[in-house]
Amino acid sequence: MRTIIKPKTALSDELTLAIGLIWGHLSVGQFELADLLARGCLRIWPEEEHLVLMAAYAAVELSMPLNTPTLSILKKAECREWTERVLCRAGIKVDAFAPATSDSIGSGNE
Repeated sequence: MRTIIKPKTALSDELTLAIGLIWGHLSVGQFELADLLARGCLRIWPEEEHLVLMAAYAAVELSMPLNTPTLSILKKAECREWTERVLCRAGIKVDAFAPATSDSIGSGNE
C-alpha cells in the first residue's frame, strides 16, 4: 500500500496553478517570463516559500542579485537542494552561506 504524504498546508487552486505556470517557464528556460510571473504572484502571496524560491532561481538566471530577505528565506527553506542550486548559480559559496548548525548546508555532516 502506498503512503500518501500530505503537504503541511494545502495550497489554494490559484496558488497551485501559479506555481505550475512559473515552474513551466523555468523548466523551458523562459527565465524572464518566470521572473515576471513570480514577482507578480509574490504581490498576492508575499510569504509563499515556493514562490520565493522559484523567483530567486529566475533572478539568478537573469544575473540579478539576491536581496537580503530572499537570502534569509533561502537559508530557512526546507529544500536544501534547491537552495544549493540557487546559491551556486548566484556564485555564492554554499559553505559561507550555511548557518552554524550540524545539519546546515555544506557542513559536511550530511
